[in-house]
Amino acid sequence: MEITTRIGCRVACRYCPQSVLVRAYTKRSDVLQLSIETFAACLSKLPREVDIHFLGMSEPWLNPRCTDMVLQAHARGHRISVSTTLAGMQPSDVQQMRSVPFEAFILHLPADDGAMSIGVDDAYVALLEYICRSGIANLRFKRFGRLHPRLAWAAERIPEIDWPTMNRANNLTASGIAATPKVVGRIHCHRIRSNVLLPNGDVVLCCNDYAMRHVLGNLLIGTYRDLFQGAEFGRIKAGLTQNDAEILCRYCSEPCMKIATS
Repeated sequence: MEITTRIGCRVACRYCPQSVLVRAYTKRSDVLQLSIETFAACLSKLPREVDIHFLGMSEPWLNPRCTDMVLQAHARGHRISVSTTLAGMQPSDVQQMRSVPFEAFILHLPADDGAMSIGVDDAYVALLEYICRSGIANLRFKRFGRLHPRLAWAAERIPEIDWPTMNRANNLTASGIAATPKVVGRIHCHRIRSNVLLPNGDVVLCCNDYAMRHVLGNLLIGTYRDLFQGAEFGRIKAGLTQNDAEILCRYCSEPCMKIATS
């Protein structure tokens, strides 16, 4: 389960369809920030074998309680991954998380093209250096474009993962990012149960569903099992074999979505 800790991200990366998410979400709810109480209630519904990913659809640490949520999920026995631009994070957050055995702690580092609204100033560099020295488990970085010149040293110290620019199943219409034509044939995605929790308890299909086309349910109201037994999930499953189905998966270009061979 990916955790979106707030709606509206001031980092405003050009390759992230924030306006699409804000427009869709605010039609349903005015709860813009995930409270620690809501997180605890939703977490209690999740089986412990469900991994928790603090990635979601905005920068996790723009919510000041994000570290508390990480520690709460860890204490409950979940495997945890993080992807962060560092916006909103403080050295005290890093210190508190040093003992968490992260599956991955991914730093989304700025490129030199201004696509992220993050100033690579002395404070940012100092925080990045602090994290590199902290002993945080499984630290690595990703970037879109050429790494900012002030961060060249980071490439020598942190393993990089390949992260291609995607159109978010046609939710992103930025210049230079091609649209995905509708995929035909029987398709399969191993991430169909890798869902996203939003601040009001709603759960959407996946991290590409910025327009909230597929709301599977709400963990404040129902159970985790309910997400996969409702009408919307049934419609998605059926749509994987029906060429005329208008589901998000048929416009997805991510490697996890495959045309089935049998």
